[in-house]
Amino acid sequence: MAKLLIQNFDAVHFEPLIPITLNNLLMMNAQFILSEVPKLSDKGLNMYIRLWLKNRSSKLEYLKLDFYRLLHVPNENQQIRILNENLIFKGVDYIERSRNSRRLFEFSFDFDPSSYSQWKVINGGFDIKRQDGTMCTVLINSNYSSFEMFVWP
Repeated sequence: MAKLLIQNFDAVHFEPLIPITLNNLLMMNAQFILSEVPKLSDKGLNMYIRLWLKNRSSKLEYLKLDFYRLLHVPNENQQIRILNENLIFKGVDYIERSRNSRRLFEFSFDFDPSSYSQWKVINGGFDIKRQDGTMCTVLINSNYSSFEMFVWP
């Protein structure tokens, strides 16, 4: 699997039977990454954000990690995953946006017409800015145990 992940792809969608670790995620250079069974702790998410802050060559435009699906995977006896914002953003400078703050994010391509549109309304979130000026917004949905990262053009 390592050889596959080191490749440059426009989009990668990992189905529930393919768990993704932090190391797998770090080897990918894709614009659009969706994982339905991520194996990342809050500390792992923190490390991913910190490494994104240092990596100016990242092609990433959108990342979604859907922890909710772990409840439906055989042999994964887990409770609903509560993402801890304090651990995820530990040591990271960010600005928390109000839920009333609405922005429109435009994807550069339509990865999956059945479930994504080319646009997404972002309510609130956590804005993080790299030294090169590139900004991303992280959305954490506690109801569905999901982590989304949008990198603004």
